[in-house]
Amino acid sequence: MRIKLHETTEKNIMASIKVAYRQADFPLIPSLVENDKTHIAHNKEIIRHLIDITLFLSRHCLSFRGHKENKNEDIRGNFKDLVALLAKYSPALASHITEVEIKDRKTHNFLSWQRQNQLIQAISTKIRSSIQQELLSATYFSVSLDITFDISRKEQLSLVFRYINKGIICERLVAVRETLLTTGQHLFTMFKNICEEIKLNWRQHLVGQSFDGAASMRGTYNNGLQAFIREQNSSAIYVWCYAHRFSLVVVDAVSSCLEARDLFGNLELLFDFIGSSKNWSLF
Repeated sequence: MRIKLHETTEKNIMASIKVAYRQADFPLIPSLVENDKTHIAHNKEIIRHLIDITLFLSRHCLSFRGHKENKNEDIRGNFKDLVALLAKYSPALASHITEVEIKDRKTHNFLSWQRQNQLIQAISTKIRSSIQQELLSATYFSVSLDITFDISRKEQLSLVFRYINKGIICERLVAVRETLLTTGQHLFTMFKNICEEIKLNWRQHLVGQSFDGAASMRGTYNNGLQAFIREQNSSAIYVWCYAHRFSLVVVDAVSSCLEARDLFGNLELLFDFIGSSKNWSLF
């Protein structure tokens, strides 16, 4: 009797209805989960192709983007043209391009210049992290630093670390930074900042430094970079870069020979004359 009364109560009826609904909806949950996993795997496949393209262009020092990248252009830049090429052999990439063309901005676009920059930055961060781990494992290292103008006539500082990794001598370019000043003090500040970024204890583990013979680099009386470094780390032995020294020797040797000086001087004048002439094609 009590069982019959319980089964007819409003609470029991509502509970039975909820259980029935839950049992009916249960097959839908695994379907949604499986669909989500498929979508994630599809996106991973696309990103894998885009990473390969980014690595290819970077290794070959090729530009990523063109002047015009509209979908109606025949040439849309190296990155997007390579994506179109690989799409012929990759169903995942082909379907993504088709979806982008149909939905335009209503879908995720992994091909825009912002996404290209994010890929470049992610790969750069990974490479930098690997170099950092090798440097920390090696403990001791030396440094080489130089400054030069780029094509836009801006001073660019390049910093290279040299260390031994598992018995192999490694040289790694870890930073290229624009600098407005070339004084020893300013270069020393930039050097310290870069070392702090990758958590290197240069005051204890830097054992060598090699720069050119400029006063801002080689200067001995507290005005050169090597002097500022040795002031805080006396173990960082300075070596005047042999490549720069050899270049100076070659210049002095050639200058001491009148015939050679006249030959190269005349060639330089001739090159300047032809290069500045409007009749370049005629020459």
